[in-house]
Amino acid sequence: MIILSNIHKLYDGTSATSRSIHERVDMWIDDGTIKAVSPHNTARPFGSDVHRIDCSAYTVTPGLIDCHGHVTLWGVGNDEMDRMNSPEAPFWAERILYRTLVHGGVTTLRDVGGATGVLKRLVDQGVVLGPRLKLAICMLSTTGGHADFRGPDRCCGDLSRLWPPGPGRPSGIVDGPWECRKRVRE
Repeated sequence: MIILSNIHKLYDGTSATSRSIHERVDMWIDDGTIKAVSPHNTARPFGSDVHRIDCSAYTVTPGLIDCHGHVTLWGVGNDEMDRMNSPEAPFWAERILYRTLVHGGVTTLRDVGGATGVLKRLVDQGVVLGPRLKLAICMLSTTGGHADFRGPDRCCGDLSRLWPPGPGRPSGIVDGPWECRKRVRE
Protein backbone atom coordinates (compact mmCIF):
# COMPACT_ATOMS: atom_id res chain seq x y z
CA MET A 1 0.00 0.00 0.00
CA ILE A 2 1.21 3.50 -0.86
CA ILE A 3 -0.13 6.63 0.78
CA LEU A 4 0.42 9.95 -0.95
CA SER A 5 0.36 12.01 2.21
CA ASN A 6 -0.69 15.63 2.76
CA ILE A 7 -1.21 16.38 -0.95
CA HIS A 8 -1.00 20.16 -1.46
CA LYS A 9 -3.76 20.09 -4.12
CA LEU A 10 -5.59 17.14 -5.68
CA TYR A 11 -7.55 17.69 -8.88
CA ASP A 12 -10.06 14.85 -9.16
CA GLY A 13 -11.18 15.59 -12.74
CA THR A 14 -14.91 15.43 -12.05
CA SER A 15 -15.62 19.01 -13.14
CA ALA A 16 -13.98 22.27 -14.16
CA THR A 17 -15.04 24.00 -10.95
CA SER A 18 -13.19 24.52 -7.69
CA ARG A 19 -15.21 21.60 -6.23
CA SER A 20 -12.79 19.30 -8.08
CA ILE A 21 -9.80 20.64 -6.16
CA HIS A 22 -9.10 19.19 -2.73
CA GLU A 23 -6.37 20.49 -0.42
CA ARG A 24 -4.33 18.65 2.21
CA VAL A 25 -5.63 15.15 1.57
CA ASP A 26 -4.16 11.64 1.64
CA MET A 27 -4.54 9.26 -1.30
CA TRP A 28 -4.45 5.52 -0.66
CA ILE A 29 -3.11 3.40 -3.53
CA ASP A 30 -3.06 -0.40 -3.47
CA ASP A 31 -1.81 -2.55 -6.33
CA GLY A 32 -1.81 0.41 -8.71
CA THR A 33 -5.41 1.42 -7.97
CA ILE A 34 -6.62 4.45 -6.01
CA LYS A 35 -8.59 2.98 -3.11
CA ALA A 36 -9.52 6.10 -1.16
CA VAL A 37 -8.96 9.81 -0.64
CA SER A 38 -9.37 11.23 2.85
CA PRO A 39 -8.55 14.45 4.71
CA HIS A 40 -4.92 14.40 5.85
CA ASN A 41 -4.24 12.17 8.87
CA THR A 42 -7.88 11.18 9.45
CA ALA A 43 -7.33 7.51 8.63
CA ARG A 44 -4.55 5.31 9.96
CA PRO A 45 -2.68 2.85 7.75
CA PHE A 46 -2.68 -0.79 8.67
CA GLY A 47 -0.16 -3.52 7.94
CA SER A 48 3.61 -3.44 7.74
CA ASP A 49 3.89 -2.85 3.99
CA VAL A 50 2.64 0.76 3.98
CA HIS A 51 4.89 3.25 2.19
CA ARG A 52 4.12 6.92 2.85
CA ILE A 53 5.22 9.66 0.39
CA ASP A 54 5.13 13.30 1.48
CA CYS A 55 3.29 15.30 -1.22
CA SER A 56 2.88 18.54 0.72
CA ALA A 57 4.58 20.50 -2.08
CA TYR A 58 2.82 18.78 -4.99
CA THR A 59 -0.36 18.99 -7.02
CA VAL A 60 -1.68 15.55 -7.99
CA THR A 61 -4.08 14.56 -10.73
CA PRO A 62 -5.13 10.98 -11.36
CA GLY A 63 -4.47 9.53 -14.81
CA LEU A 64 -4.62 11.58 -17.96
CA ILE A 65 -6.27 10.28 -21.14
CA ASP A 66 -4.53 10.76 -24.49
CA CYS A 67 -7.37 10.71 -27.03
CA HIS A 68 -5.29 10.59 -30.22
CA GLY A 69 -2.07 8.66 -30.59
CA HIS A 70 -0.18 6.35 -32.92
CA VAL A 71 1.93 4.28 -30.52
CA THR A 72 3.85 2.38 -33.15
CA LEU A 73 4.76 5.56 -35.04
CA TRP A 74 6.09 7.97 -32.40
CA GLY A 75 9.72 8.73 -33.16
CA VAL A 76 9.82 6.30 -36.08
CA GLY A 77 12.03 7.15 -39.02
CA ASN A 78 12.15 5.32 -42.36
CA ASP A 79 14.98 3.07 -41.16
CA GLU A 80 12.85 1.88 -38.23
CA MET A 81 9.62 1.11 -40.08
CA ASP A 82 10.40 -2.53 -40.73
CA ARG A 83 11.16 -2.97 -37.04
CA MET A 84 7.67 -1.75 -36.16
CA ASN A 85 6.12 -4.50 -38.31
CA SER A 86 8.33 -7.19 -36.78
CA PRO A 87 7.34 -9.63 -34.03
CA GLU A 88 9.35 -7.45 -31.63
CA ALA A 89 7.21 -4.37 -32.34
CA PRO A 90 5.35 -4.49 -28.99
CA PHE A 91 8.63 -4.29 -27.12
CA TRP A 92 9.80 -1.30 -29.15
CA ALA A 93 6.42 0.30 -28.48
CA GLU A 94 6.95 -0.29 -24.76
CA ARG A 95 9.69 2.33 -24.79
CA ILE A 96 7.07 4.87 -25.84
CA LEU A 97 4.19 3.49 -23.79
CA TYR A 98 6.01 3.28 -20.51
CA ARG A 99 8.87 5.75 -20.60
CA THR A 100 6.96 8.56 -22.27
CA LEU A 101 3.27 8.10 -21.55
CA VAL A 102 3.10 6.50 -18.11
CA HIS A 103 5.91 8.64 -16.74
CA GLY A 104 4.02 11.66 -18.11
CA GLY A 105 0.85 10.70 -16.24
CA VAL A 106 -1.11 9.11 -19.12
CA THR A 107 -3.05 6.07 -17.90
CA THR A 108 -5.28 5.55 -20.97
CA LEU A 109 -4.44 5.98 -24.66
CA ARG A 110 -6.80 5.90 -27.64
CA ASP A 111 -4.60 4.60 -30.46
CA VAL A 112 -6.23 5.71 -33.71
CA GLY A 113 -4.13 3.65 -36.11
CA GLY A 114 -1.05 1.54 -35.72
CA ALA A 115 -1.26 -0.55 -32.56
CA THR A 116 -2.70 -4.04 -32.82
CA GLY A 117 -4.72 -6.32 -30.59
CA VAL A 118 -1.50 -8.20 -29.83
CA LEU A 119 0.03 -5.11 -28.22
CA LYS A 120 -3.18 -4.43 -26.28
CA ARG A 121 -3.24 -8.01 -24.93
CA LEU A 122 0.43 -7.80 -23.90
CA VAL A 123 -0.27 -4.57 -21.99
CA ASP A 124 -3.42 -6.06 -20.40
CA GLN A 125 -1.40 -9.12 -19.28
CA GLY A 126 1.44 -7.00 -17.86
CA VAL A 127 4.03 -8.36 -20.31
CA VAL A 128 4.49 -4.90 -21.84
CA LEU A 129 4.29 -1.95 -19.45
CA GLY A 130 2.02 0.83 -20.59
CA PRO A 131 -1.28 2.66 -20.17
CA ARG A 132 -4.67 1.07 -20.85
CA LEU A 133 -5.10 0.92 -24.64
CA LYS A 134 -8.32 1.61 -26.54
CA LEU A 135 -7.70 0.66 -30.18
CA ALA A 136 -9.22 1.94 -33.39
CA ILE A 137 -7.31 -0.80 -35.32
CA CYS A 138 -7.14 1.25 -38.53
CA MET A 139 -7.16 4.90 -39.58
CA LEU A 140 -10.27 6.11 -41.40
CA SER A 141 -10.31 8.46 -44.38
CA THR A 142 -12.06 8.98 -47.68
CA THR A 143 -10.87 7.57 -50.99
CA GLY A 144 -7.58 9.31 -51.75
CA GLY A 145 -7.18 10.45 -48.14
CA HIS A 146 -4.49 9.75 -45.58
CA ALA A 147 -5.58 6.12 -45.00
CA ASP A 148 -5.82 5.24 -48.71
CA PHE A 149 -2.61 3.29 -49.26
CA ARG A 150 -3.46 1.93 -52.71
CA GLY A 151 -1.33 2.62 -55.76
CA PRO A 152 1.97 4.43 -56.34
CA ASP A 153 0.58 7.88 -55.52
CA ARG A 154 -0.68 6.92 -52.10
CA CYS A 155 -0.81 9.73 -49.60
CA CYS A 156 1.64 8.63 -46.95
CA GLY A 157 4.31 6.92 -49.04
CA ASP A 158 6.36 4.41 -47.08
CA LEU A 159 4.06 4.59 -44.07
CA SER A 160 1.64 2.35 -45.96
CA ARG A 161 3.81 -0.64 -45.01
CA LEU A 162 2.76 -0.17 -41.40
CA TRP A 163 -0.97 -0.58 -42.02
CA PRO A 164 -1.56 -3.20 -44.69
CA PRO A 165 -5.20 -4.34 -44.72
CA GLY A 166 -5.56 -7.96 -43.68
CA PRO A 167 -7.16 -10.25 -41.10
CA GLY A 168 -8.03 -8.17 -38.05
CA ARG A 169 -7.22 -4.91 -39.82
CA PRO A 170 -9.77 -3.88 -42.45
CA SER A 171 -9.20 -1.15 -44.99
CA GLY A 172 -9.69 2.33 -43.53
CA ILE A 173 -11.31 3.78 -46.65
CA VAL A 174 -14.81 5.12 -45.96
CA ASP A 175 -16.82 7.38 -48.25
CA GLY A 176 -19.67 9.26 -46.65
CA PRO A 177 -21.08 9.42 -43.15
CA TRP A 178 -22.90 6.06 -43.26
CA GLU A 179 -19.80 4.09 -44.26
CA CYS A 180 -17.84 5.90 -41.57
CA ARG A 181 -20.42 5.06 -38.88
CA LYS A 182 -20.51 1.44 -39.98
CA ARG A 183 -16.71 1.07 -39.90
CA VAL A 184 -16.42 2.69 -36.47
CA ARG A 185 -18.98 0.22 -35.10
CA GLU A 186 -17.09 -2.76 -36.53
